[in-house]
Amino acid sequence: MKKLATLSILLISSTAWSQANINMMDLVKKDHTFIQSQLNSSNCATYLKEINDQVEVLGPKDMDLSRVKDEAAQIIKESFISRLDLQKKFKAMESQNPVEKECVNQVRRKINASRMLEEYVAQIGELNTETDVLSGSEPYLLVNPDFKEFKLQSGDILISRGNAVVSAAIARIGDQEGLFSHAAMVYVDKKTNKTYAIEAHLEIGTDVAPIEEKYMRDGKVRSIVYRPKDKALAERAGEIAYKRAKAGLDKNSRILYDFAMDMNEEEKLFCSEVPFMAYNNASNGSFLLGDRHQTSFHQKTNRSFLDGIGVKANETFSPSDVELDSKLELVAEWRDLGQAYKTHRKDAVMASVYKWLEKDGYRLDVSQSTLKARMVIFLRHMPLFGSLLKNSIAKNITKSTLRTMMMMDAAGSAMLDALIESYDQYKQQTGYPMTYPQMLAALEELKTEDLERDAYFKEWQRANPVQGGDSSTIRPDESRFVKFFKR
Repeated sequence: MKKLATLSILLISSTAWSQANINMMDLVKKDHTFIQSQLNSSNCATYLKEINDQVEVLGPKDMDLSRVKDEAAQIIKESFISRLDLQKKFKAMESQNPVEKECVNQVRRKINASRMLEEYVAQIGELNTETDVLSGSEPYLLVNPDFKEFKLQSGDILISRGNAVVSAAIARIGDQEGLFSHAAMVYVDKKTNKTYAIEAHLEIGTDVAPIEEKYMRDGKVRSIVYRPKDKALAERAGEIAYKRAKAGLDKNSRILYDFAMDMNEEEKLFCSEVPFMAYNNASNGSFLLGDRHQTSFHQKTNRSFLDGIGVKANETFSPSDVELDSKLELVAEWRDLGQAYKTHRKDAVMASVYKWLEKDGYRLDVSQSTLKARMVIFLRHMPLFGSLLKNSIAKNITKSTLRTMMMMDAAGSAMLDALIESYDQYKQQTGYPMTYPQMLAALEELKTEDLERDAYFKEWQRANPVQGGDSSTIRPDESRFVKFFKR
């Protein structure tokens, strides 16, 4: 009976969503109202799954596009406030009793779906920005109304997303897909008021630098600021992170990158392990980030990619897990709305790659990158080339990790090029950008075409074994990206 009652009060039914010319502002507001007034632990999983299923397939044909164009900025802000209230409601649920796993999964999914819808609306509304990271005004920089002003403080945790293929690979590497690939820590020097970012990078390990020198300039399209309520704890954590990173740099022995993603040791650090380490030490072990909700790798039936890059953990604290930590509050969120849609294309590429690895029995053919990886490792240890490469490749990177990442980048970049062609053609024909589900479908079609191209090329090779000799047929095109995989 309770389930029927829950279903009857859903404000956004499948029937309503199936109609064309939906007023997006009204729907976002109705969803927000339900979250504020009626969402609870009993209906959490049911309601959020219902709305997630509908939001994730919304496209131009479903929307009142003229209103979306006029109201894009307002829709984005309303959706942002709704996400804040969802996090507050989730925090309230967790304070009473453990939240069932399906509710947790649907909350994570809802945050991601809402954010991607906001960025799709930004495309329809032709919103662009040239503001620097964590600057500007609405709808590019959105500040939590609970904070009177936005100013970075020591201990702030920054999660972000870059626009590189490898960023998409990292964001979606676990069982729980995320939209963020990097985490950093803030330290503000009380004497100089200078603000620093402490970060662990795949390429170089842990680094510390004035925030405007690197963090603001490395191609981010999203950046969010999270903060605990305990300011004294945050300041201690920020100072610990700063001093730990600075001590390594001063000794010309920076902290190495933790490719294993092992949370149980602090000798090496990966990006989100930096704030974990800092708060763990600042609180003497009582403030553990991600202690309830972490990214797992349990469902990975094909661990070839994880093993290839050196991941040993079965669970870890990822940048996207920050959004589900009830000990933290979202202070402000910045996005380059003119570029954010490009991350959707890379997400679709990586989601497809992982599906092929997990479901279709494919593996990356890392043998193609073995020679390059060996050469880079060899040069890394030579005095002249080592000095040139010291800021572009980690000292402790293995040949396996390097060649796996090289092949993932090669395959992902080739797939992205193919998708962009389909994307641009679709937009030219319809006047609207592809949705995320359309991108996934397009990649499956592209894979089918490329498999045929690959089979035809290999057949031609077998019929023409002598390269450069006479041939009765013209050399056909090689595979675009299937060639980077094997079964």
